[in-house]
Amino acid sequence: LTAHYKAITDEMRLVANHFGCDKLIQVEEPKFFDEYDQIVETYGLRPALRAKHFFEENHVVETAIQALKNGDMCTFIAMVNKSGDSSLTQLQNCSTGDGDTVIPDAIALARQICPSCGCRVHGGGFAGTILAVVPTAETANFVQKMAEKYGENSAYVLKARALGATVL
Repeated sequence: LTAHYKAITDEMRLVANHFGCDKLIQVEEPKFFDEYDQIVETYGLRPALRAKHFFEENHVVETAIQALKNGDMCTFIAMVNKSGDSSLTQLQNCSTGDGDTVIPDAIALARQICPSCGCRVHGGGFAGTILAVVPTAETANFVQKMAEKYGENSAYVLKARALGATVL
């Protein structure tokens, strides 16, 4: 999968270089969107979409963080789904393009089992992991249904600590 991961950073760097920068974080967002059509024309749709995902994802994360701080789970779930949909359609890290649809299929099944869940590709993508934020009352059924499709021990219940990442 190395080539697939590398293509993401290479294509984002290509767009950054268009603006005389090494990384997209150095590019002014309004300038990117002003030149979006030219970027598509010059470098192709996939690099443009991946860069677009980068800029939009930063706003999604900010909204998700604020929703958590406010105890607004509806908005948080919506942001998890928005982020996941963008990973699928813009970042394009949910399949390798060889007909493998495991990640999109798992996300679709998760949303079918639990329409109120937040679900997205997890980690860097490509390799077969999704994250589903499921209401406690629906967790047992969700895990059972996912295990029926993907095998025993394919779904794990995790709980986030209030403290977050810690150096031990």
